[in-house]
Amino acid sequence: MTFLLYTWKENTIHTLLTRLVNKGALKIIETKPVKKYVPLVSENQCVIAETESFLDRVYNGTVQNFVAGFIKNKKLSHDEIEKLKKMLEKTETEN
Repeated sequence: MTFLLYTWKENTIHTLLTRLVNKGALKIIETKPVKKYVPLVSENQCVIAETESFLDRVYNGTVQNFVAGFIKNKKLSHDEIEKLKKMLEKTETEN
C-alpha cells in the first residue's frame, strides 16, 4: 500500500488558518508564545454546507438530479433500493 505524504509550508498553513478565521470558522486565542485556533463551526455544520455547495455546483441544487445521476452510473442492489425507499418514506412522514 502506498501512502502519499504532503508537507505543507508554514506560509500555506498560516494562509489557510487566516482564511478560516476571516470566514468565521475559527477564532484565535492568543496564548504566548503560540496562538490557539478554536473551531466556531461544528463538523456537522461544515458537512451540511459542503453538501449544499456540492449539490449547487454539480447538480443545480437538487437532490433529485444527484440521485438520478448516481443511479444512472451505478447499479443498486435490491437491499440498497429498499433502504433508500425507507429513508424517503421516513422523511416524507416527518415533513
